[in-house]
This record gives sequence, C-alpha cells and structure tokens, in this order.
Amino acid sequence: MKTLFLLFALPCFCSATTLYVNASAQAGGDGTASRPFRTIQQAADCVNPGDTVQIAPGVYFETVRLKRFGKPGAPVIFRADRIQKNRVIVTGADPAIRRGERKWRLFDQTTGTWCIDHPVRPGRILYSGTDLFPYCSLNALMTFEARPGVPGPRHGFYHRNGKLFVRLRPDGKYGPADPNRHTIAVSPRVMPQDDGEKPDSRSYNFGLLGNAGQDLNVEINGLTFETPGRTAIYVSGNGVIIRNCLFSGCLAGGVVGRTPDGPQLKNASADITVEFCEWHSFPIFDDIKELITGVRSGTLKANPPDGNFHWTRYWVHKSRKEGAAHSYETGIIRQVGRNWTVRNCYIHDCFDAVANLNYGENTIFEGNLFARCVDNAIETENHARNCHIRRNRFLDVYQSISLQPLDGPPWPGPVYVYQNLFARTPENRIWGGGGGSFKIGIQARQWEFPKLKETLKNIDRRHLSLPGLLIFNNTIIDPTTRLFVDLGGDTQKLDNVLFCNNLVIAAGIRHPKAVRKGDGGVFHYRCFNNRVVWMNPQAPAVLRDQMRKQPDSLLPGWDRNSFLPMDFEPAVKVPGAPEQFPYIGALQSPGQRIAEQVGVQEENAD
Repeated sequence: MKTLFLLFALPCFCSATTLYVNASAQAGGDGTASRPFRTIQQAADCVNPGDTVQIAPGVYFETVRLKRFGKPGAPVIFRADRIQKNRVIVTGADPAIRRGERKWRLFDQTTGTWCIDHPVRPGRILYSGTDLFPYCSLNALMTFEARPGVPGPRHGFYHRNGKLFVRLRPDGKYGPADPNRHTIAVSPRVMPQDDGEKPDSRSYNFGLLGNAGQDLNVEINGLTFETPGRTAIYVSGNGVIIRNCLFSGCLAGGVVGRTPDGPQLKNASADITVEFCEWHSFPIFDDIKELITGVRSGTLKANPPDGNFHWTRYWVHKSRKEGAAHSYETGIIRQVGRNWTVRNCYIHDCFDAVANLNYGENTIFEGNLFARCVDNAIETENHARNCHIRRNRFLDVYQSISLQPLDGPPWPGPVYVYQNLFARTPENRIWGGGGGSFKIGIQARQWEFPKLKETLKNIDRRHLSLPGLLIFNNTIIDPTTRLFVDLGGDTQKLDNVLFCNNLVIAAGIRHPKAVRKGDGGVFHYRCFNNRVVWMNPQAPAVLRDQMRKQPDSLLPGWDRNSFLPMDFEPAVKVPGAPEQFPYIGALQSPGQRIAEQVGVQEENAD
C-alpha cells in the first residue's frame, strides 16, 4: 500500500514521453494533451530523461529554471509545437505593459515623449520588436543627442525616479509614435549573471542549472526569447543543443555559459551547439548608418566639444561614455568554454555578433550569415584557442574578424579562417577607409595596464609570436575598404600570420593614409599564392606579383557580389592548415553554396 501511495503522489506521469504546455489552458493540468500545463516551469519540474515538452503558441511570462536533465541517448527536449518565429515566446517583459493593460501618458507633446510609472530601470525595451536606444538622461532623450554635440538614434528610452520615458520615431519608420499602439516589451532591471540561480531572479529567460562539469543532455528547439534581465539562455553544465531559436532584446547575449575560471576553463560550460538560430539588435545598424550619413551630408548637426568628427565617434551604442546607458558589445554566445559550435545561424543588425571568445577552446563557426554588424562579427580575443571560422558569409560588417588581445598572454591562436565569403552591398559601403576584413594587432597600451605591467615587462611589444592566424581560401569583395587593419602598425612584427590562396578585391591592403615606417604589420605577414585587385591606384603593392589590374579578370560578377571566379586556379599547400583545397578562393566548384540555409527553419502548417 505504501508503494502504491507513492506512485499516485508523483507530480507527473513517470511513463509519459511527451508533456504538453499551453499558456491558455485551465489551471490544474497534468501535462497530458487533454489537460496541459499552463507554464513551462511545471513541465520542467517533472521531466525525465527521454521526455519531450511540447509548447503551444503563446506568450509565457516566466523564468524557467531546469534542474532535471537527460541522459546520453535520452535527452530532455523543450520544443515549440511548430517551428515558427514569435510563435512560442518566453519573455521577461513586464506583463501588464506588454499586454497593453497599463497605458502610456503623453509627457511632452512638442517632442512626443511618453511616460509610465515603472519601479526599476530596464536593460532593454522593444516596441513591436524594434529596439529602443537607452539614453543616459531625459534631456538627451528629448533632444536625441547621445552626447554633447553628438546626435543619437531617433528613438529611445530613459528611466528616472520611478518613471519610464520613451520617444518613438516621429517619422513613423517603425510604426506610430504613440506607444499605446505598439506591443511594448520592457525588460526587468539589469541583473548580474550570478543572480541567475536566485529564486526571484529574472536574469535569464531559461536557465539550465546543472553543476560545473555535469552532462545535461538538453535540447531547446523553436522558442523565441525576449527581453530577459541579462541573457536568454544560461547554461550551467555541458552537452546542450539549442536550435531554431530567435533571440530579441537580450542585454548580454543569447546563450551564456558559466564563467570560466582562468585558462584551465574550470567550471566553464562545454559541448554547446547553437544552430539554425537568429540573433539581432535591430535596428542598430540602420541607426548608426543614419547618423554617419546624416552628419556627412549635413542633415544632422554634430559639434562635439573636442572637435573630433570622425564617424566612429558616432558608435553611440558602444558604452556609457559614448552615450548608451548599456553597452551593446555582446553577441549570440558569451562565456565560452570548450567545444562550442555556432552553425547555420543568422546573426545580424548588431554591434558585435560575438564580442569576445576569451578562453574559448575548440570553438567552431560554420555556415553562418553575419550581416550588418556595426563593429566586429567574430572577436577571437582575448585568449581563444583552436578556433575554426569556416564556410561563413560576412555581409556589410565593419571589421569581420578581429584578433586584438587586450589581456596579455597567452595570445589567441591558432585561429583558422577558411572558405569564407566577405562582401559589402553598394548601399552599405559607408565606412570609407576605416573598415576592413581583418583587424589584427596587439596594442601597446596594454603594456601600461596596471594588472599587466609585471607580466609584460620583459616582452618586446615590437616583435611577438602568435600561436597562429591562418587565413586561406577565402573570397573577399570589399572595393571601398582596406583588407587589413594592423593595429600595431608597421612597427610591430607578428609572427605566424599567414594569408594565402585567397581571392581579393579591395581598396587597398591597409589604410590609404598610413605612412610606412617599418617592416611590421601587413609587411611582415606571410602572403603567397593570392590573386588580388586593388581598386585604389595608390594602394601599397605588397602583393605585387599576385596582382591583377581589372576586377572582372578575377571575379566577373564582383559588382553583384558574385563570388564565382573567372578561373579555378590551383591552390598550394598551406602549412598547418586543417584542410587542403584544390583551388584558390572559397568556392571549389561553380555550383558550390556557402551559408545558404541559415536562421530559424520554419515549418509550414499542416
């Protein structure tokens, strides 16, 4: 009788293979198809290895904390009933505001500023999916001036003394200027990552709360994550697959692991795969583009006190110093441990797509589309090891690949960059000579950092050896921008940088105004068997014996961003490369496609 009582006392059916969740269901459900749970958390509290949690369409105002996990061959799966963006939304947004139950009041009719009572300063706000810029003061919001003399985005928010103020675009570009006519998602207050396991925390949308080194065997498929206090999915443990998910309004990244404890990666999360997902901070790229083109054309007035009008000063999303209450230097993944893979994802309209790999080891980026990134697509700093960047497309990215360590040795590497496609669309060639495909260098300023002075005092900043940066078999169409940004200049020599078997159309190899002073930087890299066209006739002819005069002789469709070469010319062996390709450039056959199937793979209705 005691055993029978215990069986009936279990909170869910031990034999169930599928648990059902529906936000519109009646209370008291048991997780069956006829009586589904109302919250994802109810299912998370009773899943067993091999179970699938199927989630019906709806908006789920909850922070899910999972402490029950799968086993090898029997993962726990959380899945939307149909894979479709914005079908199943897990949100940290204020419910009453998002549902429109609380109304915004017109605060200032002249500027179109609205307000609502709200106890805490949020990290992000979306209006009908559009990100609002976080201004640092009410005056800045009402004047659309991020810093003195520097214009900011024409929509934003500010919080002060229990009141939340917003201004939507007066021109109606993203809908009406009245917030009451939008779905407004106001995130919780900004929370530190280590608040994640506290019962009242809303730091994340979905927390996988295992122990350090524990194999979780969990899959999350087809969910949309919106406006958490910090990050969408927090992974404490190993062995997780996240696919077909959309990340929107995430303050500090899409998928975040445990904080690595130094170079040994103790406690770090490992074996994480993020695939067929979409991550963005729309419309940050358009906002910055509007600022740059507006200042250049004179339609926007800029008069910073220091008189510096260089367009990079209008990256107002970068930090509080530049005008944003919260930085946008985040990315689809953060706090990376061993064996993380990002594949077939669509990562776009962001400041950085991946802000810093730090100690990430064996990280793979493959088959992704990185588009409309204000700064970098992938930053391999500070100490990334054995990173493979392959078969991706980079479109309209200021500086696509960055190797710029700012934390002393060990220097990042080896980093392998191969079979990628780089291009800019004509309407987004706004960077002038400031951008570039590759940013490489160890800046001298870190020799002055107090925490690094002792470590670096005997290291010659003028000549350093990297574990390896191999850039080979890529195709690059960048006719208005330089190929390399050599941060250390030509007075710093970096060993073990190889650039070979690439097809390149670029303005030049380095900044056109750079005066050569030494044999370092790009002049020290090992470059061989590339085919190059410099569009700027004054470009340094570092690769003279590999140059062509006309871009059509290299890539006949270059002006349409067609990567198919005129001829498939033989490649040569690249020392230390993980793969060998028979031909120069990324494409190895006329019909080859790279990063064509990216983002959420939506399913049609039956």
